[in-house]
Amino acid sequence: MVDFDALLKKSLGAANDRFKKADEELRSFVVAGNDSLEKATHGRLKLKLSRVKESSEGINYRLDLINSADKKFEQICGFQVPISGYPIKRGRADELGYIITTGELQGNRELEEYFKTCFQIRIRHLS
Repeated sequence: MVDFDALLKKSLGAANDRFKKADEELRSFVVAGNDSLEKATHGRLKLKLSRVKESSEGINYRLDLINSADKKFEQICGFQVPISGYPIKRGRADELGYIITTGELQGNRELEEYFKTCFQIRIRHLS
């Protein structure tokens, strides 16, 4: 006889592990990016990742660039970490916290490349 409880737990556990991995990797890139940005701007600019919506589809985040001198902020992008993990959707977070998707990040390597590109553009913009 099939043990449906065990199958469900195993299935949910694997999905939960994939979600945790994608979510942790996104957060670690934000922390590393923030550390680099603060160092490069002598604390003038910071990154803030805010949870803006949680649903059965996943968690939506908004990544803002904050100017510590005047407390103004600018949205860099929005992310949705699906409950199934990768691919992470990227785009813009609207006022209700929905992500207007412009692309997907398939894994850690694409996430790293995306963050490098974002910071190169931002630093050029500030120079």
